[in-house]
Amino acid sequence: MDYTTIRAGVQAEYVEKKSRFLALLRPVENEEAAEAFLKEMRRAHPDARHHVSAWVLPDTERCSDDGEPSGTAGQPVLSVLRRRGFSRVAAVVVRYFGGVLLGAPGLVRAYGHAVSLAADAAEPVRLRACTVYSFSCEYTALSALERLARQRGHVRDIAYAEVVTFELAVPVEEAAAFERAVTECSCGRVILYEQGEVYEEASFFAA
Repeated sequence: MDYTTIRAGVQAEYVEKKSRFLALLRPVENEEAAEAFLKEMRRAHPDARHHVSAWVLPDTERCSDDGEPSGTAGQPVLSVLRRRGFSRVAAVVVRYFGGVLLGAPGLVRAYGHAVSLAADAAEPVRLRACTVYSFSCEYTALSALERLARQRGHVRDIAYAEVVTFELAVPVEEAAAFERAVTECSCGRVILYEQGEVYEEASFFAA
């Protein structure tokens, strides 16, 4: 399953009626990483009134109002992550209370706007689920097989020794066709070895 995450952590700041909202986004691989991010932000901003959080993972979505009125903070943050189509992304919005109550509608707008500013600053990255293969070939077959490997996948490594050894990632939906193409290209002499699955940037592959 392909998904969109962000390349690196980002932050943005928004002030509403003297309350300061610091929104931070970070790519995370799992819930443990998301929880660690939240704890890190609590330690970094111990004087803040609230540390509102939300994250989206392939099989989990969570959000917390952290003391704000129910539904006015965590849910708006989570909604922004959903609208942007993000997965494996965590958000924390740190609020320094400015002494003026915003009311429920004001809180919803402020938290949503703050995290939207951070999302605008992020660089989205589309990742594709891939099967990793390795294979070796003789130098006489190198040209044709290297061309095939680069056309069909993302070459992660090439090692030149007595034979040439490739490691490459092929989108899972194209893996069967790639296996057939290698068999045909090498007349069955090259054996592919599956090395597992990874996610690679979609930009590595031809449209």
